[in-house]
Amino acid sequence: MAAFAGCTANVGCEAFDPTVGRAGEWRQFAQIDVTSGMILVEDLSFIPKAEDALILELPSGTYVVEHKPVAFGCDVRTGRLRATLNGSGGLFGRELGSTWTDTAMTAVTDYVSAEAALQRAGKASFYERIEAAASRSITGRGETVMLDDVIGPMVAFVSSGFGDGAYPVYELTSNGNRVGIEIEFIKAGEQYPFTPGRYRTP
Repeated sequence: MAAFAGCTANVGCEAFDPTVGRAGEWRQFAQIDVTSGMILVEDLSFIPKAEDALILELPSGTYVVEHKPVAFGCDVRTGRLRATLNGSGGLFGRELGSTWTDTAMTAVTDYVSAEAALQRAGKASFYERIEAAASRSITGRGETVMLDDVIGPMVAFVSSGFGDGAYPVYELTSNGNRVGIEIEFIKAGEQYPFTPGRYRTP
């Protein structure tokens, strides 16, 4: 893993084949409160439009959000994203549906809280905040944005794999109960679709 860590810091990454993905460890970058029991999975720019989202039932509680980076030479991408009920340690389960993006960013948050934040802030202010967060994002890293300065909620988001597309969403279970979700952006062994050396993660 030392070599992978060097790549994410842009040190020594040139030594690796840029067409072969090297998966890193899961990295926690956020905790979100799913108070309504409904988690929203959606393109960051469209939150919280139900017609464009995958909305799934989960136990109410605090969810740990992690991403799994995959390095292709010096280009680090997010291979997977998961949100798991704090302390539950879910097991990988069946496919629940898919989520899509045409801005190359996928987010998770509490559905009802996001709707309430939009009503409090107003459309212009709400989406201005989201656009500012998106403009600061870096490929291969986990990011967050608070939709309301007073009570939240927090949105956790990542750049989705190699960009736009539709991606499968799976359930995470513990003792037969759903305790989280996992999104697969880059499949194991998937080929790098760009010209090697074109992109470099800061």
